[in-house]
Amino acid sequence: MTGGSVSSENDSRPHYDFVVTIPAAANYAAMIRDVVAHGARQAGSGDEAALAFGCRAEDAVRDRLGSAGAQPLHVTVRLDQGPLQVLITGSGAALTLTLGT
Repeated sequence: MTGGSVSSENDSRPHYDFVVTIPAAANYAAMIRDVVAHGARQAGSGDEAALAFGCRAEDAVRDRLGSAGAQPLHVTVRLDQGPLQVLITGSGAALTLTLGT
């Protein structure tokens, strides 16, 4: 980006919302780790930082699945003008993880 513009037209990174519904089974948390780590690499993170963020998302999904009962979770991996975000919703609660925080 140049000249102080914050327009997404000047941002060469991909922009996306990737939405996944996770059944109420802890074995799906590892899948989210891989999806989030891939998204972090797409956002410009190195492999180590991307995997660490993916593991953070995996842990959050496991925790939510443990308290969600038989309810599925909805996970959105979002990249737009800001940092990569992971939004985990289900059972009336929401958690947002932000890459780099």
